Amino acid sequence: MTTRTARPSVSWNAIESQTPIKAVAVSLLGPPEGRGGSRGLWWSCPFHEDRNPSFQVSPDRGSWKCWAGCGSGDAPALLMRLEGLTFPEAVQRLASMFGLDGGGGVQAPPPSKPRPPLPRPKAEPTGLPPAEALEAVFEGESRLWEGGGREALAYQRGRGLADATIRKARLGFVASLAIPSKGGDRFHRASGISIPWFDDGRLALLKIRQLGGRLPKYIEAFRDRPSLHPSPAVVKPGLPLIVCEGEFDALLLAQELGDVAAVVTLGSAAGDPPPAAIPAVCKATRLFTAHDADGPGERAAALWPKRAERVRPEGGKDWTDVHAGGFGRIAHLWGRFLPLGSPPRGEDFATIRGLEPDETDGAEAIKERKAIMEADGIEGEPEASLSPAEWLAEFNRRMGRGGPFEALP
Repeated sequence: MTTRTARPSVSWNAIESQTPIKAVAVSLLGPPEGRGGSRGLWWSCPFHEDRNPSFQVSPDRGSWKCWAGCGSGDAPALLMRLEGLTFPEAVQRLASMFGLDGGGGVQAPPPSKPRPPLPRPKAEPTGLPPAEALEAVFEGESRLWEGGGREALAYQRGRGLADATIRKARLGFVASLAIPSKGGDRFHRASGISIPWFDDGRLALLKIRQLGGRLPKYIEAFRDRPSLHPSPAVVKPGLPLIVCEGEFDALLLAQELGDVAAVVTLGSAAGDPPPAAIPAVCKATRLFTAHDADGPGERAAALWPKRAERVRPEGGKDWTDVHAGGFGRIAHLWGRFLPLGSPPRGEDFATIRGLEPDETDGAEAIKERKAIMEADGIEGEPEASLSPAEWLAEFNRRMGRGGPFEALP
């Protein structure tokens, strides 16, 4: 039986500097499961079912925190939660662990086996029943490409998304969806673009982006432990990670940058990075925050680790605005940070514009260069590829646009 005392025989202030949080955590939880550099050590949280380590210990700060929301605190607080002790009892226990209760020197506590996670009720899905939510995804995909989804499809294409990107993301259109409230006593009606999130094949979130000025712009139709869009699976060890603000920007950046980086979003500018995102951040060789160029975007970017590089959408509020400024502008801007490879060759403008080869002057351009080389006495064949600046200028000239790229370095 635990003997409860009114006050500890030693004060916490007297022993705090001699009871390092790292040693306490290792003694109680076993060896750490991961290291995040300056961000500390990681364990599976002992307070909830935790597939990805979300329990962080920061030795420099002498504190711990569960990023899933179980709480945070110092060494006594950890003992209080794990063993059900009062604060005086926790301080006395720490003193005993480190040999401080008898005035002797400090000794490392003996290691103990990791404790099994404490039972915690699993969060139940909210919104539509899971089967109905998944059915809405399937039906929305089909309806988008039918006559009824014309406005929704035009909106997505207007955001710069290619048809292949739209299909891969499984975006759709719902004409009218009845979404139950949390209490289940009433329903909200939503219509618009359906945006699903998946986690290892499991539907984790379904949002509806309403059109035609209807408010709210976004309605949540289903939620079951979402973490990242389009899926945590896009984050690969060693690959640069780009975090942006919304789903459409994330899909657009991934489309324009190819496989040189993983692009994800939390779904909005609000909120801290979710627990599932923390291990992903640790895997990334480089981390970029690409939130909108406005107040909420700046505040959201500031929540990420200091090593994150801030990349703002130049020339607009978001990446849709950047893309609308001229084809390839996103790649041109990100070329300062990522190895994007060579721009398309001259004849590839046919593919870009969706035209037949004889409708372009790519071959004529090569002939003109050949004539210039011959006049200058230069031997050999002209290069079919263009420099990034030439490529962008040429494409804008053909599209009847001005020179928005002249302002870019």
